Amino acid sequence: MTMRPVHHSGSPASHVRDSRRRIARIRCVRFRRSVRASLVGTSLVLIAAQPLTAAAPSRARAASRFQTTRTFKLSAGRAERTFTFRERGGVILLNRLTVPHGVRAIVDARIPHLAGVRVASWPSRNDPSLTCRQHGRFDVCTQSEEWCPMPQAIWHFRLAKLNGPAGPIRFDYVVAAPPADA
Repeated sequence: MTMRPVHHSGSPASHVRDSRRRIARIRCVRFRRSVRASLVGTSLVLIAAQPLTAAAPSRARAASRFQTTRTFKLSAGRAERTFTFRERGGVILLNRLTVPHGVRAIVDARIPHLAGVRVASWPSRNDPSLTCRQHGRFDVCTQSEEWCPMPQAIWHFRLAKLNGPAGPIRFDYVVAAPPADA
C-alpha cells in the first residue's frame, strides 16, 4: 500500500491515508527534533570525554544495529518469507527489490498499526512511482516514497514470490534523515 499525506493545519500529528482510504497517524517530529538535539548534545559531551580509541568501536556498533539489505535464495515457483529490520527514524530513502529476470515478487513493509509500503518486481500503469529496469540477468525495481516522517521502529516484511525461475532475491530498504541538499 502506498501512503498519501492528508494535511490538517494546526494538527499535532501528521495524518496519512493509505490506498484503502484508512487514516493512519504518525507522530509529529517537531517534538522529537528538540529531544534529538538535546540527546545529540549530551552524546557529544560524552564522546568528547572519552578517549578517541574507545569512542570508535561504540559508533561502529551503533551503525551496525540497523539492517538495510536482505537476500534470499529461492527455488523456482512460489515462495514466501517474513523478516524484520530495525530502522532508524526519518523518511524512507530506498525501497528496492532485485530479482532474476522473469520473477514476479512483492514485498510488503509495515510498522504494525502505523504505516505500510510495498514494492513489486514488475511495472504497473497504476503506479507511476515504481520504476523497473533490467540490469544483466536481473530486474531492479525501485518504489519512490513520499517523505513522511517515520519513527525508529522494527519494520515487518513479507516477501511473496508469485512465480519465476530460481535465484537470489535481494531487498534493500533504508530509512534515515533526508539528505541536506533535498
